[in-house]
Amino acid sequence: MKKILFILIGIIITQASLADERCDIWLETAQSVMAARQKGVSITNLMALVDKNDDGTVKVAINVDAIKKMIVDAYNSPLKSSDQERKELMVEFGNKYYLVCFNDT
Repeated sequence: MKKILFILIGIIITQASLADERCDIWLETAQSVMAARQKGVSITNLMALVDKNDDGTVKVAINVDAIKKMIVDAYNSPLKSSDQERKELMVEFGNKYYLVCFNDT
């Protein structure tokens, strides 16, 4: 009985760890998208970059459609004038998508 319990706990911990890794990727991707937005990269260039790297398969952590929605969301945010404001916006945007991922698991 104890052996089964330890196996189940191990499975739960492994699944939680994989979810954390997946959500970390969402956070990092969101922060990168917002950083590009705040640096003045055009939305068409970002979308083209996503299309160029899409080989037609679903990615492990984030699929292309989700990244495109993230890009649109970032470009609905205004450009910030100070480095501190940009940094805070990037952190909050990353947190937003981390929570989206976490709540989806």
